Amino acid sequence: MTEIRFGRDQHGAVTVLVPDGYEPIDELLSDDVTDDRDMLAEILDHARNPTQEEWGTGGNACWVSITPDAVTVDNEYSGQTTTLGHAEFIEIVEAYRRELDATEADR
Repeated sequence: MTEIRFGRDQHGAVTVLVPDGYEPIDELLSDDVTDDRDMLAEILDHARNPTQEEWGTGGNACWVSITPDAVTVDNEYSGQTTTLGHAEFIEIVEAYRRELDATEADR
């Protein structure tokens, strides 16, 4: 997996630290998904089982598109786009979910 680290802000929320070019992933998880487990589950389900039809969902800033070939995250405000293979995207989102679980366990 690409070097992605997690931390916590002053309120205990999970933060995502990404390398250059991966900023839309951080923005999708930290700003749009936050701790919405249903949204995480839905995104993971579609990434694991892509259909021939493009599937997408979004939040305040980002739109994630899942096709049989890749997962693309677009930040609609900054214009930045990151495209990943399914396996890498799933690994990142699962790591984020594990970090959310650890955050809840610490409370």
